[in-house]
Amino acid sequence: ENALASASAGDPEAAWRLLLHPPDANTPPLPEECAARPAARDVQATQLEPFNESAARRLATINAAALCGVSGLRGWTCGRCGGQVQNVTLITSRCTPGEHGCDRFWAASDAVSAVEEARQHWYFGKYFQKVTAPGWVSGKYYSEAVTKSATHGDGSVLAAVLVEPERRWVVVAFRGTRDADAGAWMINFDCKQEGLVGGDACVHERVHHGWHEAWRQLRRRVRAALESLLAALPGYRLVITGHSIGSALATLMIDEWLDDGTLHTLSARSQPPLLLTFAGPRVGNAAFADALDAALARHGLTLFRVVNQFDLIPRIPNPSTPGGGEWQHAGVQVWLTPESGGAVAKVCGLGELCHEAAPSFRLNMQDHTSYFGVSSAGSGC
Repeated sequence: ENALASASAGDPEAAWRLLLHPPDANTPPLPEECAARPAARDVQATQLEPFNESAARRLATINAAALCGVSGLRGWTCGRCGGQVQNVTLITSRCTPGEHGCDRFWAASDAVSAVEEARQHWYFGKYFQKVTAPGWVSGKYYSEAVTKSATHGDGSVLAAVLVEPERRWVVVAFRGTRDADAGAWMINFDCKQEGLVGGDACVHERVHHGWHEAWRQLRRRVRAALESLLAALPGYRLVITGHSIGSALATLMIDEWLDDGTLHTLSARSQPPLLLTFAGPRVGNAAFADALDAALARHGLTLFRVVNQFDLIPRIPNPSTPGGGEWQHAGVQVWLTPESGGAVAKVCGLGELCHEAAPSFRLNMQDHTSYFGVSSAGSGC
């Protein structure tokens, strides 16, 4: 409740910082006999392909656009919708925009986008300047948009499936959290860990409940959309990406589809998939991260995890929270270094902490909303 209040009051950084030390979320404990077991060996992520900065910059643009309203996204006409894109399909937790019964999604999502656009003019909650829609809006409008988003929920989680013809990509980009979207904040703060099916009872994988549930609501329709495009476009490369909470959903998708063979099936007629996320939080415990890194290595794949300077979000949830479980990243970290102002991408090798070693007092939200100079803040849609 405190986190939602902070987000609604226009202070997303305070809301996110609560995840650095989330409360005991009633995560089920391991069996007592597990206490005598030695800790699992940490599996290091392995880089099996070079980091493609040009591809990363293009995906940063697509992820920034995914934070805009559904109207501009469907026609790829939003202010951030640069470059040629085709066949855009938007998939949300409860419906697919444009299909029958999704009117509430359109209303809530576009209202939240309008609020985000106006946030650059917000001053201590007193007023909004004119937004893209006609007329003037006030704090009451902001509250109404938050209420719509929380009530309808449909706008809180979104995957954009699209074709990038110049690079011959079929992309799924999972949207990050918008400040005014109370539904997304509720998902973020549903941070108790839940176990994945299978494995050793003492060393089983646990993941963030809210993000895992959000992915489960999307998985069937995301797969159907990708299967259709990849079947029609043989030779196009599958690309999986996301920003912030979208990075978490992309990571869960990669883990599940490596395990059940879907990733191999979808990429059978093309080169291996490109897996690249931005500004991602920790998704699960060490067992989850180790298992994912090991699976990626077995399949000859690399998950690149791009982190900008002193971005706060990749340091949450806190690695060890009493009663809340442990948290660890998977994938190869690519750090946009502070000394370069985020202009230089450093691929962090084995044993290099990079962003993980940055002092906590330097962490901030400004670095979360600009990757490779592409803004994902409220304005610009």
